[in-house]
Amino acid sequence: GGEPSGMRRQLKDQKGALDNLDDLDHDEIEYAAFNKAFYAPGHVVSSMSDDEVSSYRKTLNVSCSGFDVPRPLKRFEHAGFHPSLLAAIRKHGYEAPTPIQCQTL
Repeated sequence: GGEPSGMRRQLKDQKGALDNLDDLDHDEIEYAAFNKAFYAPGHVVSSMSDDEVSSYRKTLNVSCSGFDVPRPLKRFEHAGFHPSLLAAIRKHGYEAPTPIQCQTL
């Protein structure tokens, strides 16, 4: 069993389109400045001990591996979202993040 012939043809066409792209020299392109506002965990998240993090992940039934895995959130407010996004989340009835959202937001 393989992919349907139509899907195989579509994938081949997409790969061919990528092969025909010109190389870009990003040093020669002037990009507009943008605000780099990367997530930094707040006090509630960063102050959790390793034992607290491990215990919380167990209650969420979430396992993680890798280097420098972020600590899980307990509330949407801990994600650093803009207040208007938090208001929209609440407006749609979401009170708490799902287990996977706790670990990945």
